[in-house]
Amino acid sequence: MPSASFLNLEQSVKELKRIYLRDGNFNPVPSSDDQELARAFSVLVHAELEEYIETSFQSLAVKAMQGVSAGQFSRVAISLLAFSGIAPQTGGGKLRIPTSGGSAGPAGAKKEKSPRLLATRYGEAHGRYVDMLDSNNGVREKYLAALGIPIGLDAQRVDPNWINDLETFCSSRGAWAHLSRTNVLAKFGEIDPKDIWAVCERLVWTNSTLARPDVISSFEDLDQWVETEKSLIGNALVHEPRWRFRAFYTISMLWGYWKRRKYRLNNEE
Repeated sequence: MPSASFLNLEQSVKELKRIYLRDGNFNPVPSSDDQELARAFSVLVHAELEEYIETSFQSLAVKAMQGVSAGQFSRVAISLLAFSGIAPQTGGGKLRIPTSGGSAGPAGAKKEKSPRLLATRYGEAHGRYVDMLDSNNGVREKYLAALGIPIGLDAQRVDPNWINDLETFCSSRGAWAHLSRTNVLAKFGEIDPKDIWAVCERLVWTNSTLARPDVISSFEDLDQWVETEKSLIGNALVHEPRWRFRAFYTISMLWGYWKRRKYRLNNEE
C-alpha cells in the first residue's frame, strides 16, 4: 500500500499539472506562456520530489530507531551503522566498566577509555543521518545515493534509465530555477510542456509494461521499497538490551524536536 508521503506526492504533482500544464491539453506548438508555465511546473515538481525523499527516508530511519529502542536491530539499522560515515573506533581501553571506589591511580596517569557502548554509536549514526536529511538540497543521483545507501538502498536494484531521467529533469530544473529566463544558458525557448510531463510521469509512476521485479524504476517503486523495509523491521537480525536504546531514542527525539523548533523560530525572526 502506498505511503502517505507518496499519496501526497501524487496529489501534488497532479494538481500542479492541472494548474500549470492545463491538465495535459497542450498546444501543438507551445506559446511563450506555455513555456513559462512549464518552467514553473518543473521547479515546483522538483520541490515535491525532494520533500518526498526527505519525509519517506526519515520515516524509515525513525521506524528503525524505534525497533532499536525495543532491542531489535533490523537490516536498516545495521546498514545505518555501517554507512553512517562515523570513523571506526575501538571499544575502549578495557572490558570492565569502571566502578566507584578503589584506589586512585598515580598522579598524571592517563585515564583509560571506558568500553564504547553500541547504543552510543547507534545514537550518533542516527543523529548524523537526521542532520544529512535536514541539510539535503536535491534529488539527483548523488543526493539519492547519499541518503538511500545508509538506510540499505541497494544500487544494484535501481534502474539506470530512471536515474538518467532524474538527472535530466534535475539539470533542466536547475537551469530554470537559478538562471534568468533571458539567459541563453537556460535555453528557455526549448521548453516543451509535453516533454516535461512525459519525463515527470516516468519519474513518479511505474510503467507496468516495462516494470521488472525487484527493480526500482520510479518513485512509486521506491515507495514500495521503503514500506517493505518498514514491515521487516520487527524481524530483528540482532537483539540487544532494550532500556539503553530506549533512553537514546528518547534523547534523539527530544534533540530533533529542539532543533526543528529552533529552526522555525529563526526563520520567523
